[in-house]
Amino acid sequence: MGNKEQDSSQELLTCFFAECETQFRFLELKHDYHYFSGLVHYSDGRQVITPYKNQSIDGVFWAATRYEKDESVFEIIFGDKDFSLEGYACFDRINRFGFEQIMDAAKKPNADIGGGRQIYSAEEVQETLQDIAQPFKNHLQYFTRPSPKLIERALNMRGKRMQHQIYERYKSMVEDASAKAAKAFLEKDYGAVVELLLPFERDLSASDRKKLEKARAKCKESI
Repeated sequence: MGNKEQDSSQELLTCFFAECETQFRFLELKHDYHYFSGLVHYSDGRQVITPYKNQSIDGVFWAATRYEKDESVFEIIFGDKDFSLEGYACFDRINRFGFEQIMDAAKKPNADIGGGRQIYSAEEVQETLQDIAQPFKNHLQYFTRPSPKLIERALNMRGKRMQHQIYERYKSMVEDASAKAAKAFLEKDYGAVVELLLPFERDLSASDRKKLEKARAKCKESI
């Protein structure tokens, strides 16, 4: 949590539920969405939301405010280990998007609507929810009446983002293997060099390929 002093779970949760109602209750009153809120846990693989009764929570908590209508669900979640606060939309009970992904697909990017900040105080809970709610209200049509084209664009953008994340993760794994293999090569642990580099053989640099070839040869010599 850094050096900041964190408000109690009771203060954070009380503010979260109150501010969610302030900012998003218009969905219930004006657009016929059904409202649920409370603490989240899982039972038999299903998400269960139990009402919050103003109690203090020891350790990790996960809270949610949900608005549902037909196949559409809007969910604002708060908590977990990093005390983050985020908004999500689901239009078919299958595909779930962050609010910021819908705005990106609508070509109205807004970083604040994604939330994702680490929360330390009730004041930050309030500010974050206001930052999420304002663009949500200003561009409500993209959430309550999304076109098939918008949803398709959001899916495509998410797919590209996931591909990029996978690539970056793979690139990091190759770099890590290269660094460890260099150390193992200096220590003449040729078996470790082969084990580290072989899974990434196609994508190795020229110098790492040479290390792998030499390590293989050394391993054969020792047999």
